[in-house]
Amino acid sequence: MKKNRFNVLLTVFVTLFIIAGFSALFTSCLDSLNGEEKNSFVALEITSEPNKTSYTKGETLDLTGLTVQTVDANGNRSICNDYTTTPAAGEVLNTTGWQEVVVEKVIKMNRGIKRYKDTFSIQVSN
Repeated sequence: MKKNRFNVLLTVFVTLFIIAGFSALFTSCLDSLNGEEKNSFVALEITSEPNKTSYTKGETLDLTGLTVQTVDANGNRSICNDYTTTPAAGEVLNTTGWQEVVVEKVIKMNRGIKRYKDTFSIQVSN
């Protein structure tokens, strides 16, 4: 009789432990998804263009003065320093004319990646 009661209590304890574990895991996943939605960026904005936007063919792209901000769903802005550009900073500019420089931030998320972009123009002459 005592052994059966012990087995029943043990079974109940193990079952509750398993349920609690799955519940915590599920809640944690929901929290991260909700956090992702609440704090996700909605835009990447260039707030000031580089000091230099006119180049001679063969010069390298200088992004000194470029200021980039992220904007979240609540309208909060933050300075962004971890972006990439195409063409890249320091890249030799060999094509003449007006060129678009793409500023991009890639965010890895639970359900893939999101890319945020903004652009500015430079002019390359002979």
